[in-house]
Amino acid sequence: MDKQNCIHATCVGIEGPDGPDDRRGVILRGRSGAGKSDVALQLIDRGARLVADDQVALRVEGGRVVASAPPVLAGLLEVRGLGIVRLDPGALQGQVPIDLIVNVVDPGTDLDRLPVPAHGEILGISIPQIDLAPFEASSSMKVCLAVGVGPGVIMASDQDGKAASGGQKSAGENRGDQENGRQKKNGNR
Repeated sequence: MDKQNCIHATCVGIEGPDGPDDRRGVILRGRSGAGKSDVALQLIDRGARLVADDQVALRVEGGRVVASAPPVLAGLLEVRGLGIVRLDPGALQGQVPIDLIVNVVDPGTDLDRLPVPAHGEILGISIPQIDLAPFEASSSMKVCLAVGVGPGVIMASDQDGKAASGGQKSAGENRGDQENGRQKKNGNR
């Protein structure tokens, strides 16, 4: 039997480089009012699809964490200053395996300029994670880059936070070393 629970978060699916069947799941975590839904709205404007807002149902399936919306909240997004918005079906994703955890931080939080790759745990599964200031104009692009679908790749970092002299790795390639055993395509990197 699969383990399942519900967490306070927002989740979107971002189309990967292999097209619509290659959705990258992103969980946005943070306190109420931190900007999770705002980042989700920015990502939806870039073509991502909403999985769930405010509450995300999670289960383990095939060694991966899979997210979906509780039925009562499916298709709804809270847009601060406007209210609850029912999104068009084309902007929705029923479920998605999680590839990235985004910790939405409070304004003014001092983020590392060159962070060491980090992982968080959901339902006993290790998943890459980043911290994100939600109200920067570049927030949605940072999420895309971190999940391996942006217009570039993230340089590998060493433990001192300096750019390593080795090759470049996208978050997708770093995920290839995860316990889930899923191999990512290496492309020309």
